[in-house]
Amino acid sequence: MTQSDSTNIRIYRFLAAIMIFVAIGAIPAGLMFILAPDGSLMGMSTDFLDNSIFTTFLIPGLFLFAINGITGLVCGIFVWRQHHLSYLMGTGLGLFLIAWIIIQILIIGFSPLLQITFLLVGLIELGLSLQLYRYQLVR
Repeated sequence: MTQSDSTNIRIYRFLAAIMIFVAIGAIPAGLMFILAPDGSLMGMSTDFLDNSIFTTFLIPGLFLFAINGITGLVCGIFVWRQHHLSYLMGTGLGLFLIAWIIIQILIIGFSPLLQITFLLVGLIELGLSLQLYRYQLVR
């Protein structure tokens, strides 16, 4: 195994860990919004949705649970196993997370710590995915 291969294995592992980290947070949060669309299980009010097309947290909860949660978990497992489409999975989830945060800011306002953190996580996913794509081009 070359040093380049070893570095790329670390990239796969780090990208997978990020995906799984996001999923571990998104699954219970999404589920709580699905079970209580009024936001009560998350300590939120539907007043947060006044500037949106939603009257409850059901649809956002479904997206959070399904895309950031379940899809992120499944993709994280595939990336950990170094699937040949890992760079596409990372790109897709990174872009979705960035879009999710931007839409969230537009709808409920800016919450610096949480939103900046997850915006950076999405950008890191994109960067790591680009590295994997470049790695596959030279293989």
